[in-house]
Amino acid sequence: NLVGEFRAAAEISKKKLEVGESATLTLTLTGTGNLKGSQGMKLENLEGFKVYDDKPSFEQQVTGGQVGGTLVIKKALVPLKEGTLQIPSIAVSYFNPQSGKYETAQTEPHALEVLPAKEKEKLQVAEAEKPGTAKQEIKIIGKDVLPIHTAIDVLSPVTLNPFTWVTALLF
Repeated sequence: NLVGEFRAAAEISKKKLEVGESATLTLTLTGTGNLKGSQGMKLENLEGFKVYDDKPSFEQQVTGGQVGGTLVIKKALVPLKEGTLQIPSIAVSYFNPQSGKYETAQTEPHALEVLPAKEKEKLQVAEAEKPGTAKQEIKIIGKDVLPIHTAIDVLSPVTLNPFTWVTALLF
């Protein structure tokens, strides 16, 4: 939905990092045209990364009587595996009224060298108090809003007065 004339660029904050570390990919789209409503460049085929989006920023400019500006999109990339990971070229198509054709603004591809993590992540889901014992004593760590019933008499059936039941249905 872009109409105008645009240029695209991409920068990466780190070219060498460890698994689990974060690098910021900054995508910039500049030019003249209806750039404000665009969310611009999307990352596709980005395997081996977890991607976190940041809120895009837009700075409007008027040049030679034409409205345009700069759209900056930042994404945090967290590599999930080691090795050389590729960030492919990102393309944005737009209609150029000067040439009367659809054109494409493209970024350069980037390669990241991802090293193994120095420390393995430790995830402790549960921990036994005494090693080797499977049975644990239950500890009450808080009270709930509703009372906890500990006697069997609360499970006895409740009988309703038929008059109360019919009255509840009518009103």
